[in-house]
Amino acid sequence: KSSSNDNDSYGSSNTRSGDNDNSYGSSNKSSSNDNDSYGSSNTRSGENDNSYGSSNKSSSNDNDSYGSTTKSSSDSYGSSNTRSGDNDNSYGSSNKSSSNDNDSYGSSNTRSNDNDNSYGSSNTRSNDNDNSYGSSNKSSSNDNDSYGSSGNTGSTLGNLAEKAGDFLGGNKKSDNDY
Repeated sequence: KSSSNDNDSYGSSNTRSGDNDNSYGSSNKSSSNDNDSYGSSNTRSGENDNSYGSSNKSSSNDNDSYGSTTKSSSDSYGSSNTRSGDNDNSYGSSNKSSSNDNDSYGSSNTRSNDNDNSYGSSNTRSNDNDNSYGSSNKSSSNDNDSYGSSGNTGSTLGNLAEKAGDFLGGNKKSDNDY
């Protein structure tokens, strides 16, 4: 594996200081404290805990796949987003706050600080947050969540996020909203 833009497939293992690519059952190693196991991959500069099906990326140019390889700023299977500003989340989506990170299949988390994620959750924020099954938390600005999302505290939330949260009872509404 070279130091940049490495793609791995089923059951592969990576060890490099630059870009990191994770796939089904693969293991990713970066220059600092990276642990990857079945269905979950961690690659970050801080500390992150991920469980079944989750992936964390805080470094640049990270690609995760499960039957598909993605490129910078694009993800496959269940939609994902990669950008430092706005964040969109949907079923099985991936959130990226770092640059050029790609994840697929299952949830993915990308943030600069410590975060704990559990089954099916997706988190994108600069501070510590805990998410549980199917939840998505946003503390940054311009975040959009759909399907199973709740607790959007950022500004300029997308209409889809609000409606999805309302449908699932995740968003509190006042009397005037009805």
